[in-house]
Amino acid sequence: MKKSSLLLLGALGSIFIFTLIFQVAVHQNVKEVKANQKPMVMQEIELNIPSFSSIAAGGNIKIYFEHSTGHILRVNAPDYQMDSVVAKVTGRTLHLGPGKGLRSKDSVVVHVGSPGLDSLVLSSNAHFTTKGQISGPLLQLVLKDDSSAQLDLAVDKLIYKNTSSGQVTLKGAIKNLEIMEDKPD
Repeated sequence: MKKSSLLLLGALGSIFIFTLIFQVAVHQNVKEVKANQKPMVMQEIELNIPSFSSIAAGGNIKIYFEHSTGHILRVNAPDYQMDSVVAKVTGRTLHLGPGKGLRSKDSVVVHVGSPGLDSLVLSSNAHFTTKGQISGPLLQLVLKDDSSAQLDLAVDKLIYKNTSSGQVTLKGAIKNLEIMEDKPD
């Protein structure tokens, strides 16, 4: 064999051995990192909140609403996200959404109970589902961005405005439906 062929074989052998050693070292490191990760723990907390008749929600949040005798708010989220959920009442409106610590791919589930609901405003990627039927004289429903809703209603009047690309499902008894549209400037 020529000297150049031996050098080439030696270089290829060295590259092969180096690659094999590198792969084993990286694989061991990945195993150690995965072993040291804390498992995700889902938590549920119930918050005491003042009375409200409207909900405004935004961000990657799923809201399940049901009629109840009092005002109830239960949040289900991974333990590392629990501090990043915003739930506050301003006036008569319950504001729900992700805080600064939540990433755009994270999601939070909120269970809300209230004796009545007059207004619902959803934006970003919020999703709202009723458990049972919402009843009352009037409901104002506004959907924006990629928000969506599945509603079972028994209302005298529904004022509905949708600029969302998400899906909206309405069922139940609606005596009067008023659809609002955006006016061009």
